[in-house]
Amino acid sequence: MKYQRPLLQTLKHTVALALVPLFLIRCAENHPQGSIVKAAVSSKPQAPAAFLSQCGSKMTQEQYEELLKLTDLSTFNDFNEAAPRAKRIAEVFAAAQDRRGIFASMYVAITREAVDSTNRGEYEFTEKASELVKRFAERYFEPLHNYLLNGAVKGSVKKFPVVAEWERYYKLGSDCGTSDLNILGTGVNNHMTMDLPFALQEIGAEDSFENDFMKFGDILILKKRESTNLLESQQNVFAASFFDLFIFGRVIDEFFPTGTAATLGFQFVRKVAWESSRGLRGNSIQSALAQRAIQFEWKNRQRILAIMPHSKPGMKGTEEK
Repeated sequence: MKYQRPLLQTLKHTVALALVPLFLIRCAENHPQGSIVKAAVSSKPQAPAAFLSQCGSKMTQEQYEELLKLTDLSTFNDFNEAAPRAKRIAEVFAAAQDRRGIFASMYVAITREAVDSTNRGEYEFTEKASELVKRFAERYFEPLHNYLLNGAVKGSVKKFPVVAEWERYYKLGSDCGTSDLNILGTGVNNHMTMDLPFALQEIGAEDSFENDFMKFGDILILKKRESTNLLESQQNVFAASFFDLFIFGRVIDEFFPTGTAATLGFQFVRKVAWESSRGLRGNSIQSALAQRAIQFEWKNRQRILAIMPHSKPGMKGTEEK
């Protein structure tokens, strides 16, 4: 019996000590600054208030968390997932009336067709085609995921060299004074000029893959109208003139079948990306020169975009009647 009393006291002290943290947390939650404790014990990432309210965005915490899941590369294991993820990302941004999703709306149709055409066996090197679809999609998902987490696009320069360009896109999307087409054009420039050659280099695309790569372009450009319609319905962006290269396209299409200008422009950009990827696969000097050339090309296209119609701050991306 003389040992039972100390034992009971020890048990009481143990239980009491175990309840102290719960008591303190409960008190802190009822304190005006209790939200800090709640955030500390919660495993869910909290979106900064400024992120949720950029330029009239109505994004909710739930939508923010869904975007994080959709862009998480650790769960992106099959190239077939690229299409439904891209579709849902665009829908979330559209539901939130968030202009940072303008590029996402453009991206839906061509991503779905890239997946479908690969599954149809349109390409000689099907496995390499599926690798390109997946890696290219990752280069859109990854900077968006980092932006959601950090409020800025971050990443290893060696693994993911495209940093400042996507950060610029999200800054423009958060600026109410930037035109819709400028936001769209910057996203397209990022993905085609910067992401595409690096994706080709990263999957180890050999010279023999070039025909398949260019065939991708011929197939994907056919989704231009669907992309235009989705931009209008989801983001109220009228982009037909953008895809048709504005007045330059109208001049070309006067002498050739309608859509020739868009196809030539699209394939020209893709061909440049292919040649850039050849340089990236070279020795250290060739790779460094190729990277500088890619940066130069991106800056030149941004300059052209800045002087295009409806690309100046405060101007809506509306169609000419």
